[in-house]
Amino acid sequence: MRKQLFALAAAAAAAVPTAAAIAAAPADNGQIAFRRFFDAKHRTGAIFLINPDGSGERQITHPPAGFIDSQYGPADFSADGSRLVFTRSGRGHDALWTVDTATGAERRLTPAGRDGYDNGVYSADGRRIAFGHVQGPLKHHDLRVTLNLMAADGTHVRRLVDLNYEADLGRVAWSPDGTLIVYVVARRTGQALFVIAARGGRPRRISPWHKAEFNTLDWSPDGKRLLIQLTSFDSSFGGDYSTIRPDGSGRHQLTHFGPKATTGSARWSPDGASIVFANKGVGGNDDIYTMRADGSGITAVTHTPSWESAPAWGPAR
Repeated sequence: MRKQLFALAAAAAAAVPTAAAIAAAPADNGQIAFRRFFDAKHRTGAIFLINPDGSGERQITHPPAGFIDSQYGPADFSADGSRLVFTRSGRGHDALWTVDTATGAERRLTPAGRDGYDNGVYSADGRRIAFGHVQGPLKHHDLRVTLNLMAADGTHVRRLVDLNYEADLGRVAWSPDGTLIVYVVARRTGQALFVIAARGGRPRRISPWHKAEFNTLDWSPDGKRLLIQLTSFDSSFGGDYSTIRPDGSGRHQLTHFGPKATTGSARWSPDGASIVFANKGVGGNDDIYTMRADGSGITAVTHTPSWESAPAWGPAR
C-alpha cells in the first residue's frame, strides 16, 4: 500500500487449503478500464473505459480537485462488469469507492478519514471485496496494516490478516472459485507472496523473499497460473511479466522487454486468452497494450501523449 512502510511481522507458514483453485466459468471479454494522469507529476488523474480495439473511450470517474483515482494500482471490475471498485486519494486521505460503468454514478464504501484503504478487488461472484487497510495517520510509520473483507456494499467488514505494525500489504488477488486470496507482504529487504483461505485461517508463504516489488499480481480465470511482475527496488522501471503456478513453482517469463522497460501493472482478460498491460508509448509516456497469454501479439489500445496505466479487463455486459 505504501512503499515507505517497512519490515515484516513473522508470518505464519501453517497449512492452508491447496492453491490449485477450481476455475470459474470463462467470461467473454468486455471493456478495459485504465487510469490516465492529467499532469506530468502524476498528481491528478481519473479512470477511463475503452474497447480493446481502441474505440469508445470515455472518462468514467471524476475526482474532485486535489484527489486522484486509482493512483496505487488498477481498479477492479465486479463479476457482471456493472461496477468498478477503486481507491480515491487526496489531502492525506484514501477511501474505497465504486462507480457504475454504465451511468458513472459513484458511491463511497469506506470512511473518509485519516486511515488508508487500497487494493480493493471483487470476489468472482461479485458479493465480496478484499482490501487493504492502514490504521493511523499516514505520515507516521507506526501504522497497523490489515487485509480485510467486506460485502460489496461496504458492510460486514472483517479482518482476515493482521500484519500488525511491522509489514506492508501489496497487491491482492482472489482465486477464480472465491476460496483463496493471494497477497503480497512487503518488508524493507524484500517481498513475498502468501495465500490464505477466504473463510480465514493461517496464511502460507508460496514464494521466496525477493529483493524486488511485485508490481503485478493476478489469478488466471482457469485457476492454473498467477500473473506477476517483479520490479527491482533500485529501479524506477517495470521489467517483464511472468507466470507461476498457484503454489509458487514453475515460473515462466512471458515477455522480453528488459529491465529498463516502463511497464506497469497487468491483468488477465476474462477469457484468460489475453493480458492487458502498460508500456512506453507516445512521447515516452506509457500507453495501454494487449497481448496473447503467451506474450505474443502485442497490440496498442491507446495512443496518446498522456501517461496511461493500471489497466483492468472487464467482462462483456
